[in-house]
Amino acid sequence: MMGVMSRPHAYSVLLFLCICLYGCAHSEDTGKTASTSTDPCDTGVPTPSWAGWGHGFFRTYCGACHAQSASNRHGAPIELIFDTEAQVRLHSESIGRSVLEAGSMPVGGGVIEEDLVLLARYLDCGIGDD
Repeated sequence: MMGVMSRPHAYSVLLFLCICLYGCAHSEDTGKTASTSTDPCDTGVPTPSWAGWGHGFFRTYCGACHAQSASNRHGAPIELIFDTEAQVRLHSESIGRSVLEAGSMPVGGGVIEEDLVLLARYLDCGIGDD
């Protein structure tokens, strides 16, 4: 289809616009320039947390196959359980590849664009180190 962006490209464009818009608004309000930090997570854009967003996301989109209590995992490998933040952290790279890059998970799709943007931000910046 012509004119339709791929998920990774759409995510990149949306994230770039959010960062730019926040930086411009922030510099106008304070009279200062936007942060010159090289940390991609230091943008001033709120980062979703496990308790406030991640747990619900993984329960909603992944729990049917990737919960310890799933009665039928539909072929999901037994080691891929996403009930806790530590389990998600352990597999964060493959989650990013499968959901954000390849779009192959969840099977059948259905993740709204806003949640894809939040997932990318969460995987890059929100997963705790506890």
